[in-house]
Amino acid sequence: MAKTRTQKEESVEKLKTRFEDSNGVVITDYHGLSVSQMQELKRELKPIQGDFTVAKNTLVSRASKEAGKEIPSENLKGPTAILFSMADPIEAIKKLFEFIKKYELPIVKSAVFEGRQITKEEVINLSKIPGRDELYTKVVGSLNSPIYGIVSVLNGNLRNLVHVLSQVQKQKGGASN
Repeated sequence: MAKTRTQKEESVEKLKTRFEDSNGVVITDYHGLSVSQMQELKRELKPIQGDFTVAKNTLVSRASKEAGKEIPSENLKGPTAILFSMADPIEAIKKLFEFIKKYELPIVKSAVFEGRQITKEEVINLSKIPGRDELYTKVVGSLNSPIYGIVSVLNGNLRNLVHVLSQVQKQKGGASN
């Protein structure tokens, strides 16, 4: 059943809001994904505030233009699904590429990241960057590393002092006999 003009306008408004609120947008070709696979991807993205939505190309084009994140028309050919990331876009991209590795679908066309259009290759490179939590863990680990080194050095000095005192005690104990 065809949508009425009002329904289409509501769809454009919802898409426009998502474009405006998102930190990252990935345009994909979802052709070949089953309904269960689509639902699985949506479930995996939900905890990281990602949303995978299927929409008509004309509506996506209009909504992205109105939101100031225009998608080139060459990326809006064929069946289109959009990954909107409301939180950390790198995490959403990483999750999408884990899914792609598993099913070899959907096919990434392009993305809008930090307000600029990026290519499929750039999206692939972004998927290889460590996520925010992983980076925090590395920073904390590297900050703690010098502290552990200092503790080890201080413990070594204390061990050496105890060893020297032990040797002195043995010498004194041996000299008095």
